[in-house]
Amino acid sequence: MMQDQSATTFCLNSNYSTTRLVTRTVPVIEKKPEDKFETVLFLPEGEGRQGEGGLRVQGYFKQSQAISELSKIHS
Repeated sequence: MMQDQSATTFCLNSNYSTTRLVTRTVPVIEKKPEDKFETVLFLPEGEGRQGEGGLRVQGYFKQSQAISELSKIHS
């Protein structure tokens, strides 16, 4: 596991894009009046649900990079 010293993100497995930039910090979801749907991190238990799995249930969350950070990489 590679750790990024400048932030709280790290790489679980560099072979997969979904595991390259993860964090243990739970994202804050801001509800806006113009939102048409409610955003949730985990689907509620309910009829027709087939199960749960993935990075979130293991405590990992994706971290997006700002545009300015991406331009530094490609410059």
